[in-house]
Parts: sequence; structure tokens; C-alpha cells
Amino acid sequence: MSGIRFGKKQIIENISSNFLSRIINLLFAFLTILYATRVLQPEAYGKASFAASFVGYFVMFASLGMPIYAMRLCAERKDDKEVLNKTVKELWSISILLSLLSAVVLLLMTVFVPKLHGEWLLFLIFGSEIFFQAFGFEWLFKGLEQFRFLATCQLVVKPIALICMVVFVHSPEQLILYALLAVLAGYGSYLICFFRARKYVKISFRLSINKEHFRPLFLFSLMSCAVSIYGSLDLTMLGFMKSDLETGLYSVASRGKETLTML
Repeated sequence: MSGIRFGKKQIIENISSNFLSRIINLLFAFLTILYATRVLQPEAYGKASFAASFVGYFVMFASLGMPIYAMRLCAERKDDKEVLNKTVKELWSISILLSLLSAVVLLLMTVFVPKLHGEWLLFLIFGSEIFFQAFGFEWLFKGLEQFRFLATCQLVVKPIALICMVVFVHSPEQLILYALLAVLAGYGSYLICFFRARKYVKISFRLSINKEHFRPLFLFSLMSCAVSIYGSLDLTMLGFMKSDLETGLYSVASRGKETLTML
């Protein structure tokens, strides 16, 4: 009975922590939209939204279903530290390899595609998300049921990023600074996760590729691809077809809809 009570307590704690994370994300998204659209104006906001949307496909490729598959695998093997270490090393090696490939393709497109080359610095800043997600180990903490820690990271990083945005970003000319803070808000907690992960596993920078992971990763990635393409293809297409002003106006309405959907 004590084991059952402990299990119920753990489940309630996990649900509460996950709910808190979602509330934090919702509040940050809502407040950011209110402030950024007013300060940056539609044209600059359109540039940032298009860059974030376009880079999102490369982040998706770099993750390749990792958030779901790796979380499941770590949860299954969390009681055997040696096996868990081996599994994390293999999964992280694949993540690093895919991130490098994704970053190279993005860099080449930024150089040779005129629409992207005109705002190359903006795309490179958002492109850093590729490596943030690779070093974040968020899937490890979810597999180990460290939802309280993940929620705490969000609670620390996002308010700091929002405060910095309000203090330092006051005009469309500060678009690059806004992009840096937007990346910090979305992925700053991943830096904390990277250093925290050393408490649970050994982190080695020597690659160890296990081909057995590729098939399940690919299957899980299909689901992520469908959701990502459905959610952001409209903004990406509009960014190529229309001006930054029109993209910005559409993005404001689209982000407002997304925020309501999260709620």
C-alpha cells in the first residue's frame, strides 16, 4: 500500500509540475506577443517570426523524434545506471550528428538563398536553437521524471528573459537583441539541464553511434513532422511569398490564435 501511495504521489507531482510548465509557457507567450508586437512593429516582428518558423524545420530534423523516443527509452532503463549511461551516450551521439548536418544545411541556405542572406545574422541567431536542443537533455529528465526540475528551470529563465526584453528592447532597430532574448527564453533552460545531467549520467564527447535507434527514431519523427508542418508551413510560405509587413501582420494573428489554443 505504501508503494501505491508513493506512486500516486509521484504521478500527482509530475502532473502538477507539467501543468506549471505549461502555464509559464502560456503567460510568457502572451506577454511577449503584447510587448514585442507593440515595440518591434509588424515589419520587424514579421522578420523574426519568419526566421523562427523557417529554422524550426531544421530544429525538427536535428531532433528526429528524439524527445519522445529517448524519453521512453530512458524511462525504461532508469533503474540500471550502466545501461542508462550507454543509452544516453548513443542517443546523444545521434543528436549531435544530426545537429551538425542540420546546421551545415541551414548555413549553406543562408549563404545562397537571397531571401535568407539578407537577414543572415537573424537566421544564425535562431539557428543556434539547433545546438541548444542537442545539448539540453530534456528527454533524459522527462524519462527520469524530473518534471519539478524542468518546471523550476522554466520559472527562472523565462521571467529573466522577459524582464531583459522589456528593459533593453525598445525599437525595431533592436531586432537582433530581441532574437537573442527570444532564443534565451526558449532554450536557456537547456544550458542548466546540460550541467545538471552530469548528476545522473556520464557525459562523453566521444561519439557512439548505434544504428538500432534510427528506425524507431524515424517512426517517431513522422508524427513530429506532421504536427510541425501543419503548425508553421503557412508562415514559412508567406515569408517567401510576401513582404515582412504582411508576414508580421499575419504572424500576430497566428500567434494570438496559438496562445488561445494553448489556453
